[in-house]
Amino acid sequence: MFGYSQSTTNMLPSGEHEGVITKVSIYNNPNGNDKLIVEISLEDETLFSHFFTPGFAVFEELIRVAGETPKQKGEFDEQSLVDKMVKFTTEITISKKTGSEYCNVTAIKLIADEAEEAPFPEEETTPAPKKKAIK
Repeated sequence: MFGYSQSTTNMLPSGEHEGVITKVSIYNNPNGNDKLIVEISLEDETLFSHFFTPGFAVFEELIRVAGETPKQKGEFDEQSLVDKMVKFTTEITISKKTGSEYCNVTAIKLIADEAEEAPFPEEETTPAPKKKAIK
């Protein structure tokens, strides 16, 4: 008996999205590099699933989301991605051969990283010195 559970996976429009990584699994690709299947739940509970392939820049970004430094060759605990809040960018592309539409992730990062990269750090507010009255 083959046990399974089905979930709805949606294609997202091109643009930026935010969500939490809820599941990561390994796809043992018989025709090349293994891939990571990352499932992200958006705030409205839309589920989005994407294959991340080693060798692509966005895969290196995924390694950074896991808290690791990308290397030429290595390994990381893919389960450390689960429960991470991320912002990611999607782009709809059309296959030249089949005309089918695909939703590709072109960038991904931790939402917490944005606070560190803010162009204007929050400044401490101190009260202005009191002026002395002139007599």
